[in-house]
Parts: sequence; C-alpha cells; structure tokens
Amino acid sequence: MAELSQVEPIPLDAEQYARVQQIAQSQGKPVVTVVQEVLRLGLDTLQQQQRLQRLEVLAQLNHLRLAIYQEHGMYADDLISEMQAVEAVQVQEVLRDSL
Repeated sequence: MAELSQVEPIPLDAEQYARVQQIAQSQGKPVVTVVQEVLRLGLDTLQQQQRLQRLEVLAQLNHLRLAIYQEHGMYADDLISEMQAVEAVQVQEVLRDSL
C-alpha cells in the first residue's frame, strides 16, 4: 500500500457509507481499504472516460478533415515555405523599422 501523503476526511452520506460497509464486511476488509479501492477504481474510470472523449474528438476532426479534402482536394502549394517567406518578410520589416 502506498504511504499516505495527506489525510483528509471524506464525507459520505448514509447510503454511501452503508454500501461501503457492506462491501467491507463481505470481503473481510476495513472500510478505509474499500474506500481507497473504490476511489482508485473511480479515478481509473474517469481517466479512461477522458481518454475516450479525446479519441472521439480526434475521430470528429479526422472526419472533418476528410470532408474538407473531399470538397477541396489537397493544398497544392508548400504551406511551410509560404509561412517561412511571410515570417522572413516580417522579420525584415521589424529590422528595417528598428533602424
């Protein structure tokens, strides 16, 4: 078991405590151990849901990209070179204006 880094009371309503106590009795474990297990499982579930939500957003973006590609095709020019050229002009303007 990990060392406790912080101890803080966690309020449970009567139903929650009864459920945790029932689980603890059926497994022969202390209530605090069951609460820690439930918390760990809840955190794992929450992280998994967040990962699934991010994957869903990525899937939606991929769908949108495909729709744009199908409607407009691939960008024919070199976007990176274009941006570098714009940046070079901006740098030159800043240098010219600072002199």
